[in-house]
Amino acid sequence: DGDGGGGVVVEPSTSERPRVPPPPVVLPLPPVVVVVPTATTSPPPTAAPASTTVTSRTVTTTVTTANTAPLYTFYVYRVQTSETSSLGNVNGGNLGGILWYVQHDVVTEDPPRFGITDIVRYRVQTRAPQRLYNAGMNFGVRFAWNRDTCTGPGNCDKRFREYGYFVGCNNLGSFPYPQFETYFPGGAWYSLPHHGLCSGVPTGADDCTYSFTAAGSVALADLKAQYGADFWGKPTEAAANLAKEAKVQEAFLRKYPDVPESLPDPACDFNYDKFYSVQGPDFR
Repeated sequence: DGDGGGGVVVEPSTSERPRVPPPPVVLPLPPVVVVVPTATTSPPPTAAPASTTVTSRTVTTTVTTANTAPLYTFYVYRVQTSETSSLGNVNGGNLGGILWYVQHDVVTEDPPRFGITDIVRYRVQTRAPQRLYNAGMNFGVRFAWNRDTCTGPGNCDKRFREYGYFVGCNNLGSFPYPQFETYFPGGAWYSLPHHGLCSGVPTGADDCTYSFTAAGSVALADLKAQYGADFWGKPTEAAANLAKEAKVQEAFLRKYPDVPESLPDPACDFNYDKFYSVQGPDFR
């Protein structure tokens, strides 16, 4: 019963210790379901993070430019036995050019040679391929066509590959034929390759350099009946030949009063040196 050091400490009995309450029981809660209403509009676009680097790239685009060559509308004449023939892979001329041919090669006999009976007229529209126009011309060399075959001068396919299927021309008296005085001032011949023929207004694409519509015909026999047997006389007089042109135009107008009597001829601007810009052996 002393309180000095070395005394014995007597612990209280179990029944006398303070009671500690048990830990509380935690029951799990039911999951909470959150209902998010469906959006009726699309979410706004997400902006790129500030750290995103956008690298531009160059896109090469091929642009096809429009043909810049002018459009020409004029008459082309041919001599044949019918006005229904197509104007492709053939030669023709302006009125002076075709009358020189008739006078020089057809009415030298009676009846006319080759079975030719009519002068046929076509309304033609042409537009040069861009490569030919860039070389300074609206018309290329006047090729000769014989029974659907191009016979030159030179290599026809080579020049068509170079320039496209151009309409060719030459003034009478100049390359390639005839290179002598014809006494038809302003007379010209044309060549029209079938692969350049298209419908509507020609675009100047390699395969669309001209189009045509038939514009009537006049019979050689009618010219003789209307103007006399000497209609083809004085072939070496330019004034007489120009008078023949006026009479043929008059005959067309009489037969087709609603069709223009004449259309202006385009200048035949074929240039030998420009067209054959690279010359050498067999260069044509």
